[in-house]
Amino acid sequence: MSSAQVDEHSFFEHVHRYSPFGVAFISLDGLLVKINPALCSILGYREDELLRLSIQTFSHQDDWPKCAFQIQHITNGLSTSFSMEKRFLHKDGTIIWASVHVILIKDDTDGTPLYYLAHITDISQHKTAEKKLQESIERHTSLKKYNHDAIISLDLDGTIINGNMKAQELFGCCMSEIVGKNFFQLHRKR
Repeated sequence: MSSAQVDEHSFFEHVHRYSPFGVAFISLDGLLVKINPALCSILGYREDELLRLSIQTFSHQDDWPKCAFQIQHITNGLSTSFSMEKRFLHKDGTIIWASVHVILIKDDTDGTPLYYLAHITDISQHKTAEKKLQESIERHTSLKKYNHDAIISLDLDGTIINGNMKAQELFGCCMSEIVGKNFFQLHRKR
């Protein structure tokens, strides 16, 4: 099949149906008008259920004020779009983290606002990994800080990244003086 054989309608129908990210047309009063299957999958609702809800219904209450402010901002013509990370509530009650991009679609002839187009990508796994990494960093930092032994972090080439107070005592200088130096060369000099 050549590109000439794919008409515009087929292209948009396939993008709508098979995109891995959620797409929604939202009325100016916040009601879902048209959605794609990916959004149903992300939020756990059937299409007919979602189309009876407003976007605020499944938005996390702590994130809604910032989102509403951004929506008002583009409605008032102060910007053409916004992007944010926000939480949604899945039908089963679990929290879904999403990257959201919203633009205001206007009438081509007179510029009258028609509806919002929202692109929603589930980033829950990314947020979970980010949280675990932060917790690991905090544990590592605490371990280094309160340990009675000298602890020095090196990169794969042996360059000193950081160390604790005991490491400073061992080297007899501030960590700022040795960070960035090669541990093995520094150790040979001692």
